[in-house]
Amino acid sequence: MVVGVFNEYGWLEDLPVSNSLYELVQKPAELKFDPEAAEGNYYLIFLILHIGTVTATHNSEKNKTCH
Repeated sequence: MVVGVFNEYGWLEDLPVSNSLYELVQKPAELKFDPEAAEGNYYLIFLILHIGTVTATHNSEKNKTCH
């Protein structure tokens, strides 16, 4: 699982999530990220990568964040 970082123009980068989806369902946790991005408005989408593919499925709503 990764978190995709997007701005108004589109995808910027994927940030790895060390917890599995199963772990987060069983026990919610606070996830912290330190993307190397300029100040601005961004949104995060949780994504699940499938083995053997290069694209991920979007599995969450847009989560707004400011940096």
